[in-house]
Amino acid sequence: MTLNTPLYPVASAGLIQRWWSVGLSELAYAHAVPAATLTWGLVAVFLVGMPVADSLPFIGTYDSQRLCEIALFLWAAGLMMLSEERAHGGRLFQALPRRAHWGLGLVFALGVASALLAPRPRYALLEVSSFLLMGVLAVHLASFFQRHRTEPLRLVKPVLVLGTMAYLTVFLVGHAQALVVGGSLWPRALPGFAHVRMFNQWQVWVMPLLIAFVALAPKRRERWGLRILLAGMVMLLIASGGRGATLALVGSSLLIGALYRRAASAWLREAALAAGLGGAMYLLFFRVLASGNLSVLDRAGLGTSGRDLLWAKALHLIAEHPVFGYGPMHFAYDPSPLAAHPHNLVLQWATEWGLPAAIILLGLLGWGGVAWLRRTRSAVYQGAPESLWLMGLTSALSASLANALVDGSVIAPLSQVGWAVLGALLLAAYSGMDSGQRPPSTALKAGANSKLGWMGRLVVAAAALVMVTNMSLDVPTLHRRDYDYRAVRFSRMAPLRFWSQGRIADVEDPAVIRRVEQLARELAADR
Repeated sequence: MTLNTPLYPVASAGLIQRWWSVGLSELAYAHAVPAATLTWGLVAVFLVGMPVADSLPFIGTYDSQRLCEIALFLWAAGLMMLSEERAHGGRLFQALPRRAHWGLGLVFALGVASALLAPRPRYALLEVSSFLLMGVLAVHLASFFQRHRTEPLRLVKPVLVLGTMAYLTVFLVGHAQALVVGGSLWPRALPGFAHVRMFNQWQVWVMPLLIAFVALAPKRRERWGLRILLAGMVMLLIASGGRGATLALVGSSLLIGALYRRAASAWLREAALAAGLGGAMYLLFFRVLASGNLSVLDRAGLGTSGRDLLWAKALHLIAEHPVFGYGPMHFAYDPSPLAAHPHNLVLQWATEWGLPAAIILLGLLGWGGVAWLRRTRSAVYQGAPESLWLMGLTSALSASLANALVDGSVIAPLSQVGWAVLGALLLAAYSGMDSGQRPPSTALKAGANSKLGWMGRLVVAAAALVMVTNMSLDVPTLHRRDYDYRAVRFSRMAPLRFWSQGRIADVEDPAVIRRVEQLARELAADR
């Protein structure tokens, strides 16, 4: 693993020594389930290392992250098929209401049907498989968290704190280097991320949890160390110019205040303090010491950045393919001058998977969200000790969903693993809250896993096979894809979907070439 920028120790590194040792002791407790412990360890390394490192620099940041993500997915799939972990994950999944089983099953069945009807079925099936295996990883982690003797906070805290500290250290080193010897300032020099909006996708679920860590910190020194880290993230949020992420985080804080009222005072106080400190740090680092950066306020009146065109295209494709959609991942098949995805979760699902799948998905999200809010409000109003942690999860969920309405967070590799971790935390916390019933690990019959049976293992095995087959075809040619697409004037088309060169259209198809040339002429005429 090679770092984009040398990672030097920082003065506050001692603050996390106790957190990390606590996290290790909690992991050691789980010696009876070494596979689950190792899974969380691999995910933890991914979350800490990917934002600051190019694990495979010869193929680029984005593709490196994708390959590491695929390794996590295949590991989780293997455990679900071959190890005893499938029993624990199966019991947790079976604890969900039956309508959730039917809804998820219908969504993926419609996705498979859409993929088989798509122009390029192997890429469409790859997208379906990646979402399915992301769910497998989430259930696997949720089972581990739920069976743990303490709340997941003690495991997640050192990972997210280390990841934040590592990224801010890399930023400070790079910023100082740019000021002293010259070079590009952040975010033009962006370690660990192929695009600054992917950094925002990481922020929208990490920052709410950092607020919870600050509010729960027992000692003054630890609290202030966490406050500085959180303020640094606010500084970079402002400097990134991410309007969608900023509105999502502000909106989620307002939602916390409206839902939990007086109980949320500590959480809201820390959020407001972080905003003030982060704003002051932005003025120091990006206005006094440096200049030329466009902040969120500077970009406030710059329009939709082409999203209106993407959404219009999505609506056009929905009208053409209302039932089964154009095919999973196939927004990237039809050439576009802006992006390989519509920058909207709902439109993406409706465009690519069809309106029925999108409606079912929205129904599941709405129904699950209402159930989560009801249970968390009850726990918070009853004075549960984990109240601030539940608020952090609620804020992370709402901010991530809001940001997904204007961004492509559901398709980027780092954010997909983040979605899996967040989903696991939500599922584990929901199943562990007092709701008048025993937790799934004891409430279900010992043979509950038989309901999952060979059919579930067959589905997971098929998804893993699709992914491995696609990797064998794509990975050897990754270095050539950019040249092939430039040959038909795809160089002006924004990439980044499954691979860094996001287009999946057949570059030898004359109809595709004609369409690209037509778009190029239209762009030239507009200019």
